Amino acid sequence: MNIKDKIKNLSEDDLRKKVIIPLLSALGCSSIRDNCNPTERGKDILYITRDHFLREKIWGAAVVKKDDINKAGLDTVNRQIIEAITKFIDPDDPRNKIQIHELLVITAGKITDEAQKFINDNSGKCFQNIHFVSGDKLDFLINEIIIQYNKDNNKSYTFDISSFEDVFK
Repeated sequence: MNIKDKIKNLSEDDLRKKVIIPLLSALGCSSIRDNCNPTERGKDILYITRDHFLREKIWGAAVVKKDDINKAGLDTVNRQIIEAITKFIDPDDPRNKIQIHELLVITAGKITDEAQKFINDNSGKCFQNIHFVSGDKLDFLINEIIIQYNKDNNKSYTFDISSFEDVFK
């Protein structure tokens, strides 16, 4: 079974906790927070990509879905995106309100062209920095970091959901 098939069988919670959060860490994000709760305001995950050269944090957020993103679920996804791009209280300094600089829409399944167009035509008008990450892209990214990890550490790790978060978190 390939990586894409393995992650497609996960629950949304396991996908977020055991795959997406460790993957973001391996890709260089920091201060990654599992933000999935009743007050998440559309942001399942919050992270910092890097500190800006002006010494400001560059914030990102992810909307995570287990299943395909298509016409059927667009209202929910679009609502989450609108909530996610709204300013929120800085978790590190409650005196400040911040707005994310980028948004990832992630699924273990497929994202239809129709869904991407709808999101770009609606939410994307107000917020241009939306990135779509389908199961194929997740498979690619996971493979890339495993190849780099094995090369850097002289290892032969192969993807395993039970160990991925421990290796790459």
